Amino acid sequence: MSLECLLLPGMRELHLYCTASSELAGSPAKGVAPDVSSYEGLTLATWSQADQTVWLFSNEAPDLIRELLG
Repeated sequence: MSLECLLLPGMRELHLYCTASSELAGSPAKGVAPDVSSYEGLTLATWSQADQTVWLFSNEAPDLIRELLG
C-alpha cells in the first residue's frame, strides 16, 4: 500500500491510498467512475485503474471531490 498526502489551497488535506486490486476482495470495477460518499464530515472516493484500487479521504465536501476527480 502506498500513501500520498496532497494539499489544496489553504492547507486543506487529501489523503490518497493505493494498493494492488488483486490483494482485495470486491475491489471496484476498472473503468467505472469513482464512488464518492460522505459520513459525519468525512468524504471517501474509491475507484480502480490499471491494477490498482485507490481511496481518497478528505474533510472536503463530496461535490468538491467529484469536481477534482472530474
